[in-house]
Amino acid sequence: MNTILRSFFGKILKGKVSKNLNKKLKRLRFPSLSSKRDLVDNVGVLQLKYQKAEGLDFVDLIYSVMNQAYQKNVKILFFPGGLQYVFFPSFKENSKYVKYFTENHFNDFVRVFSKMAAGFGINIFTGEFYLYENNEIVRCGMVIDNYGKVSYIYKKPKSKLEVPPTFRFGNLNFAFLSTEEILMYEFSKLSVIRGANVLVNCSIGNISPHRYFEFRGIWSRCQQFKVCGINATMVGETPWGYSNLPSGLYGPIEFFKKGIIATAEKSSETELIIGKFGLEGVNIPVLEQSGLNKLMKTLKL
Repeated sequence: MNTILRSFFGKILKGKVSKNLNKKLKRLRFPSLSSKRDLVDNVGVLQLKYQKAEGLDFVDLIYSVMNQAYQKNVKILFFPGGLQYVFFPSFKENSKYVKYFTENHFNDFVRVFSKMAAGFGINIFTGEFYLYENNEIVRCGMVIDNYGKVSYIYKKPKSKLEVPPTFRFGNLNFAFLSTEEILMYEFSKLSVIRGANVLVNCSIGNISPHRYFEFRGIWSRCQQFKVCGINATMVGETPWGYSNLPSGLYGPIEFFKKGIIATAEKSSETELIIGKFGLEGVNIPVLEQSGLNKLMKTLKL
């Protein structure tokens, strides 16, 4: 009986939260986009100081960030992983909570990003988050285009290292990798073999006891493969520990001073980092199919 009552009241609460969220989104005011939607080309990366911003407060937070990005002529904005901890502060990394989030909050979570992307005319990568599918926890990331539609999505088991397909945007191919995958040479190499010229780390809890090596990890991959890199992090006291790993955009040292396109001024505060890749002169290495087959065999993919 208790289980039935909890389920009943849970559905009522879910309906109320969704209804209030929809009202909030409808009241928002967005700029007139006219022809600007496809003309800007800045890349934005959000470094976010962890905070609790549940439900409607989350709308205000994302709206503020998107408005800043719009003012800076950003065309695509990368959020850090783990934003579901901000949207639903009670979230925990176990099957019970991930399943509850998936069933009760996921649609509202995505609806916020969709509304913001369409309203400001900015493509969004949501950062990585957890979902519960087929009786397991999966890592998920999605790109929502500047019309509010999901144009790319990847899902991979939480417990497995795996290189998802690249995402094509303009003349760029993005590969979304976790911190662990970025630190392993083989996964970065496989992404480049598959055509990636931008390696992205917007994973959940992308910190470790070796923060220096994490920064050097994506930076060094840019130097090894002559590609660009993006690192979007949650900073401060996060649900997975203290983080002061700065967010930023990186590239080959031959084209960008010290291999840095743009980086956060402070490593412990919320900051929107803006940069341009300018990859026209970057020579992306072409690797033979035999090399790809050998590497995939080694990684057992």
